[in-house]
Amino acid sequence: MDCDWFYLIWPVFGSANQLTAGLALLGITAFIMKGLKKPAWFTGLPMVFMIVTTLAALILLVKANLSGPTLPLGIVSIILIVLAVWLVVEAYLALIKKKTEEEKA
Repeated sequence: MDCDWFYLIWPVFGSANQLTAGLALLGITAFIMKGLKKPAWFTGLPMVFMIVTTLAALILLVKANLSGPTLPLGIVSIILIVLAVWLVVEAYLALIKKKTEEEKA
């Protein structure tokens, strides 16, 4: 049985898995900061590292897979990048909204 496709899919699967971990840390960090109103550096620092590293890996995967038969993997990598950036921006906006509401009160 030929399993060469497995070696092509694995980097994108691994990046998606690491991105999920980073985004889980993003949610936990936002909850600690907004819900508990506590400092969240102990989850924020690993979150930043995980997301930045994973986005860098996804960008490299996009460059490597945007031509030839691996084009679908490049497209999936682009979709993962867009969704991750979107969630990071949404979390940032939610935290900024929290700060402006506290300043008004």
